[in-house]
Amino acid sequence: MQPLILVAIAAVAVVSISTGFLTNGIDLWVQQFGVEEEDITSPVSHAQIDFNIVKVGPDLNGFFQNVIQDCIVTLSNTVGQTQDMDGNSVITASQIQCKLTDASNHIIAEGVVSKTYFPGGVPITIKIIQGDPVDVQDVHDVKLVVQANTHS
Repeated sequence: MQPLILVAIAAVAVVSISTGFLTNGIDLWVQQFGVEEEDITSPVSHAQIDFNIVKVGPDLNGFFQNVIQDCIVTLSNTVGQTQDMDGNSVITASQIQCKLTDASNHIIAEGVVSKTYFPGGVPITIKIIQGDPVDVQDVHDVKLVVQANTHS
């Protein structure tokens, strides 16, 4: 093979492997789960998670760090609003948690927003609280917990 063709193949391989490694948006489809004969229904069926990533630094060695500052969640449907037996709208306390975990499944940073009502289709910004800044490369998984007090 010609050396130029080998260089071109190597360049295409490097570009295709390096692009898309870290995207800042995740579509999440919720799975149902049950206990004995009952299904525990989730307050949402689908959620989209985006991240606000900021550059922090430089440190003493002159390096910068990319840190997740906010977790932005858009729920597919309204959370925290139910109807009573008479068909009246009832608003209840709800909470959304965004947890960042490492490869060992330990929570390394998290954020929580508590409100009585989260409208569907509206982005909700959750500030990530962390001790030391957590580099995006240290985040292995993101866990979204949506709690809605929909039981009377």
